[in-house]
Amino acid sequence: MKIAIGVGDDDASADAMALGAALGRSFDDVHNILVHIYDNNHDFVARAGVEFDWEEHSRAQAAKIVANAAQEMADRQGITDVTTGISGHRASGHGLAEFAHDHDCRWIVIGSAPGGSIDRFMIGSTANQLLHGAATPIILTPGGYRRREVEQIGRIVVTVATGREGKRTIRRAARIARGSKAPLHLITILLHNHRMIGPLSAKDEEEMIEAAKARISEQQAEALADLDLGPLEISSEVVEGDTVADALGQVSWSGDDLLIVPSSRGVLHRVFLGDMNYKIVRSSQVATLVLPRFTD
Repeated sequence: MKIAIGVGDDDASADAMALGAALGRSFDDVHNILVHIYDNNHDFVARAGVEFDWEEHSRAQAAKIVANAAQEMADRQGITDVTTGISGHRASGHGLAEFAHDHDCRWIVIGSAPGGSIDRFMIGSTANQLLHGAATPIILTPGGYRRREVEQIGRIVVTVATGREGKRTIRRAARIARGSKAPLHLITILLHNHRMIGPLSAKDEEEMIEAAKARISEQQAEALADLDLGPLEISSEVVEGDTVADALGQVSWSGDDLLIVPSSRGVLHRVFLGDMNYKIVRSSQVATLVLPRFTD
């Protein structure tokens, strides 16, 4: 299983490599590829030879970046069995997606954009490009992940909805959980809709929310029974709140969790974040894997 890890000359790369190392210790036959996409956008008029010289300079700098990353991964993570790769593209995210596709990578791992908070993922231009059209699943590494010193993935947590897409997501998450020998935990987010609830008393509102949570729990159990996932440690919960961040704050997170988020509906075989899943990614404090739609 090949994993493309996007690297540059920054701390986010160290975070992404720390996650790649944890994935390598969690799954069998993992091979990490450290990839740097250099800018080959030469939209300028220049005398003959300058554009060629700049391309050669960019390639040399890119080769130096991945070589340094490989040395850092060996020094910090003790992993020496890595491959490096460089490629030129106008847009780093699109270039990384193309590299992963051409090299048959199962996942792409990237670090947070500059300026983000520790334990959160900041979506920059590279992530934005990947999260709106990549065919390969994307794993987002929160800022400061390297400081957690995660040895292996401890739990697979998956956000699920009802219906066929929810079952597909559970099935894919279960395969990942079995591959890593980690337990699987299902969460469904229930957001309060005060405009729909209307002017109810606090007691009536609480009873309505509890009834909705019970109904969702039944749907989770039915989906698990229909899928027959075999010998796998599985748990589930319904979390509720006024916002996605409030709801996710109820989950007892661990630093070695891997959260799985499906793509929004309507885009076939591509990663695409809608409003709800975008909020989940922004609120997540653990490594987050975003699946393309219809991953089975």
